[in-house]
Amino acid sequence: MEWWFSSRWLTWGLGPVLAANLGVWPLALLLELLVRRPGTRLVAWRGGAGSRLADAAKTQARVPLREQLVGGYGASRTMCGPGTVFDGLLAAALLSGAVGMTWTPLTWASGLGQCALLYVIGDFGLYWGHRVQHEIPALYQRHRVHHSIDTPTPLGALYIDRIDVTLQVSLPILAAAVCVKPHPVAFYAYTFFRVAENVANHSGLRGGVVEAMFLKFGWLGRASVAHHDSHHRFGGRECRPMNLGEGFWIWDWAFGTLSDRQQMDYQIAVNEKKSCWTGCRCWSTSSDLLGLLAQR
Repeated sequence: MEWWFSSRWLTWGLGPVLAANLGVWPLALLLELLVRRPGTRLVAWRGGAGSRLADAAKTQARVPLREQLVGGYGASRTMCGPGTVFDGLLAAALLSGAVGMTWTPLTWASGLGQCALLYVIGDFGLYWGHRVQHEIPALYQRHRVHHSIDTPTPLGALYIDRIDVTLQVSLPILAAAVCVKPHPVAFYAYTFFRVAENVANHSGLRGGVVEAMFLKFGWLGRASVAHHDSHHRFGGRECRPMNLGEGFWIWDWAFGTLSDRQQMDYQIAVNEKKSCWTGCRCWSTSSDLLGLLAQR
């Protein structure tokens, strides 16, 4: 692999772009099949049809799945379009200087440590890149493209404006890399995990293998799939956002955007089977933090 790592355009440009695409497409297709499988536990919300698939069908009547995939804001353009090429060139130019082209040998311990640091820094940046778009009207006009998908699906996760991508994805990921100075392989792994988790966050799947795979455990401060889904359903308004965190709900708690609205109670709708109500009360005060940990 010396030929690969000797080129900054391959190492820091093409490599992260390939990692991101590998994180999106296979998982998105797999989860699209899984959410339609009988017996799958999905999040549905009070005020909806009582079925996530029915709610998603209403969303796709307004924004067809084809448009979500290949339209002007579609996933294929987001992941493979001119903006992605520009991001790759920018990453190669920036990171080859800020991180360099020589690295200490990568071990499992150093790789996991670098990935963890990249993730925490990048997720903090994502939170603020997300928040400013809700609080600055001109930016919200861009972000509302993504919020037109009020009941998201895995393939619709990347129906998004390019400025939105820059603020929530590109800049936080690059800033994390500049801070951590990771080995390229660790950076690829982090990029893969970051975008794959974004797909999972838009799947509506509740519990089970998907949340375990992404370590979505409340005691780690991790945001569940339902946490981000509630943002699409109730918290995506201009100037009054809620539940903005994608990786950690702790940012919402720390900065006052964690919802305590009773209507955030959700229903776990089981495809073609009996449904049951399960509380999803979120809390925003420090006195209720332990209760929130226990609940999640």
